[in-house]
Amino acid sequence: MTKENDAWVRTSSYIYEDSIVGDREGLLLLKKSIDEAIQQKSSLPTFNADFKSIICAEEKWTASEESELPKWQTFVFALIVALWLALLPISGIAFVISWFL
Repeated sequence: MTKENDAWVRTSSYIYEDSIVGDREGLLLLKKSIDEAIQQKSSLPTFNADFKSIICAEEKWTASEESELPKWQTFVFALIVALWLALLPISGIAFVISWFL
């Protein structure tokens, strides 16, 4: 799907990792779309892009990145994983030792 003058922007690239990459026209249109999103809370890109929309979020960074699980469930999961990581090698070593006894 070709959009305005084949301008383009990508949020992922094999050459430029962790970067926003685009041609001059695409980056200028991205800037315009970001300004529109700030004013209207969201915007759709008018250029070739690997994303569908630009959204101006109201929540803080940490609030949007937190786990949805309650802390007690996270603790139980971490405890189970820690026990598994400790018991698996011990049981494997004991099994190999039993071959020689």
